[in-house]
Amino acid sequence: MRRAEEGSDTVSVIVPVYNVEKYLAKCLDSILAQEHRSIEIICVNDCSTDTSPQILNEYSKAHQNIIVIDHEVNQGLGAARDTGLRAATGRFVMFVDSDDHIRSDHVSTYLSAMDEDADIVQGGYYREEGKRVSEIRPRLDSHYGWISVSACLKMFRLRFLRENNITFEGRRTYEDVPFTYLCMLANPQIKVIDYCGYYYVLNPTSITRHGDQLRKFEAAIENHETFAAKIDLTALSKENYDYLEYLFFQSLTLAMLVNSRHAGKIAAKEMLKKRRRCLSSVFPKYLNNRYIGFTKLPIEATRTRFVLGCYALAERLGLDRFFVYMLAQ
Repeated sequence: MRRAEEGSDTVSVIVPVYNVEKYLAKCLDSILAQEHRSIEIICVNDCSTDTSPQILNEYSKAHQNIIVIDHEVNQGLGAARDTGLRAATGRFVMFVDSDDHIRSDHVSTYLSAMDEDADIVQGGYYREEGKRVSEIRPRLDSHYGWISVSACLKMFRLRFLRENNITFEGRRTYEDVPFTYLCMLANPQIKVIDYCGYYYVLNPTSITRHGDQLRKFEAAIENHETFAAKIDLTALSKENYDYLEYLFFQSLTLAMLVNSRHAGKIAAKEMLKKRRRCLSSVFPKYLNNRYIGFTKLPIEATRTRFVLGCYALAERLGLDRFFVYMLAQ
């Protein structure tokens, strides 16, 4: 196994790969084109059945700093990232999904912000759908790390992740959410930078856009229940408790609304029941959370804050089922 040149500024870039032959070369080219040169690129092939393995083989032969690890069985995105984390030798680590790409100054910009006190650096991104590209700028607040859960928009000090035993725990879907909770509860030093260099490509064949909607929502429920069972809520500070309670409400509500869309009334009814049962079992008074409301959490995107505020109001009035049933049609 070949490595990038070792050094205090070496960055491990982890790229999970599964059936992305259309996007993979562009992704790898964008990482290879980085202005910062001390990079190891760890590609984890999760049993791709298209030409992705051949593309990886060609790139690894041509570039000494590309390492390819093959899974013997398909395990999903979270497990692929965990494999990359175990193999990483850089001082810092970043994640790039194999259907996305990054600007040439992406790594160097994050690295320049990663001073000796920082554990995580967080930025914004571009949302790319066909020829349409939208810029999503970050909110310059250290609490933004709680709200923006995507691991791909952060640089991590690898020592921070390992010392706190933070992994994706092999999760197949919604893996970024509990990973972010674990990071935030470890009280990291976070720097948010006013920069967008990551291109999130809306891939129509992505796992997040296809599949059984009820089963995907059940996976989100399972992730939250498993996470909640592992932590002592009574040991949290009031601030961390309130943020975590809000994030459970935010994440499960948005997951339900997304997955209930055109899913049918029966599936939507089941999602409603599972969401409320999960939230109530962990946070019995979640509707009293101080951050739930139209103007309560300004670091949350305005559109998201409005949707969640409307839903919370409907739920308090006992009208939430109509809110969801309209989407389910």
